[in-house]
Formats: sequence, C-alpha cells, structure tokens
Amino acid sequence: MIIKRFLFILVLFSITGCSTFENKPIVPDETALNIENRSLDDPGLKTFINQAYNRPSDQNQFDNWGLDDLTLAGFYYNPAIKVAYAQWNVATAGKKSAAERPNPSIGITPGNNQSNSTPTPWMAVFSTNFIIETAGKRDYRIENADQLANAARLNVISAAWRVRQDIWNSFIDLYVSTKRQILLSDQFDINQENLRLLKLQFDAGAISAFELAQARIASDTTKLALLDETRAKAAALAQLAKAIGVPVKALQKTIFTFDDLNVPAQMPIQELRRAALINRADILASLAEYAASQSTLGIEIAKQYPDIGIGPGYEYDQGDNKWSLGLSFTLPLFNQNQGAIAVAEARREEAAANFNALQTQVLNEIDIAQINFRATLNKKKSAEAMLADLIKHQQNAQKMLNAGEISYIQLIGVRLQKNSLELSHLQAEADLRLAYAQLETSLQIPLEFNAAIWQGASQNSEPLITRNTP
Repeated sequence: MIIKRFLFILVLFSITGCSTFENKPIVPDETALNIENRSLDDPGLKTFINQAYNRPSDQNQFDNWGLDDLTLAGFYYNPAIKVAYAQWNVATAGKKSAAERPNPSIGITPGNNQSNSTPTPWMAVFSTNFIIETAGKRDYRIENADQLANAARLNVISAAWRVRQDIWNSFIDLYVSTKRQILLSDQFDINQENLRLLKLQFDAGAISAFELAQARIASDTTKLALLDETRAKAAALAQLAKAIGVPVKALQKTIFTFDDLNVPAQMPIQELRRAALINRADILASLAEYAASQSTLGIEIAKQYPDIGIGPGYEYDQGDNKWSLGLSFTLPLFNQNQGAIAVAEARREEAAANFNALQTQVLNEIDIAQINFRATLNKKKSAEAMLADLIKHQQNAQKMLNAGEISYIQLIGVRLQKNSLELSHLQAEADLRLAYAQLETSLQIPLEFNAAIWQGASQNSEPLITRNTP
C-alpha cells in the first residue's frame, strides 16, 4: 500500500507543470504569399508609424513617403530585424534557464524476502537527493545569461542601423535617378532644338556635315543616357524595396518626397565622435559579451568547489520503519577543472581583443566618414558656386541675345553648359548626402532622422528596442 501511494505521488509530481509540444510547421507557400502581399497600405504598418510619430492610430497621413516614413517601414518589415529580435528572444529565454535550480532525484527499490515472511516479506527503500549548488554558480549563470541577453538586445539596434543605412542609400539613389531623368530630358530637348537649327543652317550651306553629325551624336548620346537612367531608377526602386523588406510592386505607385534629405550646416562632430566610441550599440554589445565571458570564467572557477547532495531516505523493512540522511559530493582528486578554467580565461582575453578591435574599427569608420563628409561638402560648395556663376552667365547671354549680340544657337550652347553643370552639381549633392548617411551610421546617433521618432519606434515596435541617444 505504501509503495502504491508513493508511486502515485511520484507520477503526480512528474506531470505537474510539464509543457506540451505544439507543432508549428512552416508552409512555404503561405509565407511566400505573405511576403508578396506586403505593402505600404498595411493597417498594422500605419498604426506602427502613427505610434512612432505619437499620432492617433487612425490618422491617415500617408499620401507622400519620405525617408523617415520609409525607415519606419523598414523597421516594421525588414527580415534582418526580425531575425535579430528572434535571437534576442532566444537569449532572453536563456535567462529563465540560467535561473533554474537543479531538480532533486528520487528512487525506489522494492524487495521481497520469502525466507522470512513475518510480519511481511516486503521491503522498500526510498531515497532522495537534493543538490545544493555552492560557490555562487547559479548567480554566475544568471549574470552570464543577463549579459548575453543584453548583447542580443543591442544587436537588434545594430541591425536597425544597417537597415536605416540601406534605406537611406537606396533612397538617395532613387532621388538622383529621378533628378537625372529630369535634367537629361531637358538636355535631350535642348539638343533636339540645337539639332533642328543646325539642320536649317546645313541646308542653307552655312555649316558642314561634320558639325551636324556632331550635334546628332550629342543628341543620341543624351537619349541613351536617358534610357540608362530609366534602368537605374528601376534598379534603385528595387534596392529600396529590398532594404524595406517589401516586393518592388509595393513601391511602384508610391509618391515619394525627398524634402527630408537634408544635410545640416554644422554638427558637433568631436562630441558625437566621443559619444559614439562608448555608446554605439555594437560597442555596448561587445562590452556585454566581455562581461558574459567574465561570468563564464566565474562559473568554471566555482566548479572547483563540488556541489553538495543531501539525501534523506526511508526504508520499510518487513514492518520496520527506518530513516536515514545521506551526504554526497564529488571529490576533486584527479582535476580541479583547470582545463575549463584555462579555456574560459582564453575566451575572456579573446573577448577583450574583440572589443579593442571593434573600437579601433569604429574609430577608423568615423574618421573616414568625417573626412569623406568634409571633402564632399567642399565639392558641393564649389559646384554651387560654379552653377551660380553659370546661371548669371546664362542670364547675361539671354540679354545679349535680346540685344542681337549673339545668336540663338550660341545661347543654346550656354544652356547645354548649364545643364551639364547641373548634372555635376546633382552628383556632388548625392555624394554629400551619401557621405552624411555614412557619417550618421558610423556614429549610430540620429542626426537628421528625428530622434523622437526613433525613440517612438523603439517603444512601440515589437522588433526594435533602442537606448537613450546622446
């Protein structure tokens, strides 16, 4: 009877609190369809963006999409952030596992003595073993799991910055292609007008066939450049869709606004540089990984001290009740865990080297981005000055044409020069904006991207957790 009761209690404890397996298969057809159906009109996306802007969730202000809006869409859709967030969930679950205490063990050994059946032939030995962890092993495990979870959280932020940079670069490329199409279309119209006038002069015998051929070649070259720019714009749109995490068809009818592609005139680069060297997400993640390596070393050192097993027991011996209390622990005779300690020490040194290497890399990235930004800023200023001079020159040429001092073909030549310089100015502007994007990414501090929006996105988005930015 006692044995049956004991077995019943044992089974009851075994099934209490057990998790059950839930099958969650992945159906590729369904996931592919979900990806294909992603769009900027998704109600969940609009709610997320409104929350980031601290607007009412039902507010509908999505006629034009700028850089900030597209960045938030990337935070919502991009699979890299989803993966980083899933990894953070894994690390967070590790905290629960690390805090668990070892389960006690229990055993039963029934027996029967047929040579002596008075008062009963039955015997049963019940033994238990409760493990008491020593030397703070559990505390070290918890600290290790906390640091790894923190590193994973910071990796989500790093992923968000990479998404931000990819969207920014693609959006700048789209802006440049859009503007180049307009300028090249104007250039083609000017070349066509020039070709028409030169053909009249050729028919009148005023110019040679060579001069007319040169004008035709220039017009054809512009036409080819315009066709190539159409391809470049389509490629930029596809890259932007990839950076956001949506199919390209989701952007084909979108109206874009490029008003937020601004570059501030002045920035406290040195202060931002110092802040980045200690506050960048990947640097903080590397610090967390180093702290985790320290706690790992603490665990291995603590393993030198054996855990203690306390085993109260009960024996039913043919009608006699006997109680016992056992004590057990591992004797560190053949090793004191020196091998695992040596490995943990080496990994701590490796983590320190990785941190130093990363900080050096970040410093170099910021320096390169800063140099590139200053160079492109000077280039843009020079292009602006040259364009301003040429605009004045065109205005003077128009006055000279009105006064009959030059021909209309000569004015067309000035217009072509201005158009060519406008293309150069556009490229200088694009280079500056790309350099600025590179600088912001190297600092990992929102410069042009509204910091309040970034914070709002982090607080309201499941896959984005951020930190306070300086």
